[in-house]
Amino acid sequence: MLINDIVLASLRTPVRTVEGRAEVYNSDGSTAYSLRSDSYLKEFKVERIGDNTKFFGYGFVHKANVKARDVNREIELSTSNTVLPYFIDRTSGEPVEIKTYPKMNITEVNRDENTNELSITCYDALYKATKHKVEELALTVPYTIQEFVVACASLLGISGVTTVNVTDDCFSVSYPEGANFEGTETIRDALNAAAEATQTIYYIDSNNILVFKRLDISGDAVFNIEKADYIQLDSKTNRRLATLVSATELGDSLETTHKVYNKNMADYH
Repeated sequence: MLINDIVLASLRTPVRTVEGRAEVYNSDGSTAYSLRSDSYLKEFKVERIGDNTKFFGYGFVHKANVKARDVNREIELSTSNTVLPYFIDRTSGEPVEIKTYPKMNITEVNRDENTNELSITCYDALYKATKHKVEELALTVPYTIQEFVVACASLLGISGVTTVNVTDDCFSVSYPEGANFEGTETIRDALNAAAEATQTIYYIDSNNILVFKRLDISGDAVFNIEKADYIQLDSKTNRRLATLVSATELGDSLETTHKVYNKNMADYH
């Protein structure tokens, strides 16, 4: 499952005013930089990346790309820094902080040497789950699924574990001889196995808590798409819509056109 949330530095409409911010922290938790729309921040984009082939038995990772203007080259970052992107809602006049994402660890920083724009890539703590093995867990038998996932969270530096929409006692299932792991499996694979056994998905919330959530399969659809909500383009003949740009310089002619060929738009240029 891949869901993109693109957030500009600020958004102003007749009905809503939202500002994006990104706080950058040092390894000791102190604030290194506050990226705001009126200073450094240009935009940020947050993706939730998971498995789009399953209903449960997987987790998704938050990935953020933050773009900042650093004309005077004042910002110095490394992989020891963490980033928290969030919103300020000013619709009602009073600023309201909306924090829905966890802190994310910087993995890469690139600078455009012509514009001094920084592109900062970061991931939440689950990104490290593929770098650790089950054999690293501090566990003694017997243990339950709950104790197992708590040990996984602790290894990754996640504050705790909670569940949502889980009404049975599946997390209390005990393994007297330990679960069927050899020890070489990654923590990500182990968490997937725990989510499979409990019919949940998992993610890290804004409080740095590992959440196992069971989807509500009996609830009503959040949104139904009706025929009035979409259009159908039908064109049986070639049509030239417009010349988008045309330029001639030093004898070289450049021209871009916009064409639509068939009704299913398989050939779209």
